[in-house]
Formats: sequence, C-alpha cells, structure tokens
Amino acid sequence: MKRSVVMLVLFLCLAAAAVAQVQGGTIGGTVQDEQAAVLPGVTLTLQGADATRETVTGADGSFRFSTLRRARTS
Repeated sequence: MKRSVVMLVLFLCLAAAAVAQVQGGTIGGTVQDEQAAVLPGVTLTLQGADATRETVTGADGSFRFSTLRRARTS
C-alpha cells in the first residue's frame, strides 16, 4: 500500500511538471517615432516559417502577438 502511494505521488509530480512547460510565447511592445511619440493604428505583420499574423497598435501605440507557437527544431 505504501509503495502504491509513493508511486502515485511521484506520478502526479511528474505530470504537474509536464503541464507547466510553455509551448509558445508572446511578443509585445510599443511603436514610437523618432521623437518617442506613440503611433496608434499601425499595422504590424509577424511572419514565421509556417504562419503570418497581423495586429494593429492601440491608442497608446502598444501591440501584442500572443499564443505564438514554439518553433520546431530538427
């Protein structure tokens, strides 16, 4: 019985570690001109090996590309 409990706890710890791994990421920032004024309404394009995504800066010049997939390595 004790061995079963130890094995169950070990399994749960390993499963929790696997779930915690990040499979992607986020890119964000602020678009500014040479005088450091923010630029709202700018269309940004992010191009990867298998996808292209677009976003538009907000009123404060900020942008965010979220839930990006991690690049595959061979």
